[in-house]
Amino acid sequence: MVLIAILLAAPALADPPSGAERLRLLRDLRDNLALFLSGERPADIPASSLFSVDLSDEEAIRRRTGELRISALPDASLPPGAAALPGTDGELRALEREVASLRLRFLSLPRETRKGILAAQGTILEQSEKAERLARERTSAEEERGNAA
Repeated sequence: MVLIAILLAAPALADPPSGAERLRLLRDLRDNLALFLSGERPADIPASSLFSVDLSDEEAIRRRTGELRISALPDASLPPGAAALPGTDGELRALEREVASLRLRFLSLPRETRKGILAAQGTILEQSEKAERLARERTSAEEERGNAA
């Protein structure tokens, strides 16, 4: 899933994703951003890869916010309703605007609010990793007990 943000952020890949693959990646990114913004932790995706910016650099965030404001604007070059047609450039642009809008929603929050959300997400990630580690240890201990019996 980390590849989603990397593939979408990389402007000049040797083999850029096909139109269908790019649509799939954008949908996944949109869904993960929506999860993040609703307070849930997207599976195995660091927040930095969702937002394509160094979240500790306020100047970079200001620049990115400006870029996203432009990206989130409707595309005047498309005829009305073109975005609703699946598999078209209109659908791709609509998804790109939606992703830009979701990113903008988070990056436009006050600095302390963003920090609080990121800290909470970090805590959720740590707790999840601890729970997974404890489950593995428990399984291992149960297997050892079974082997000893």
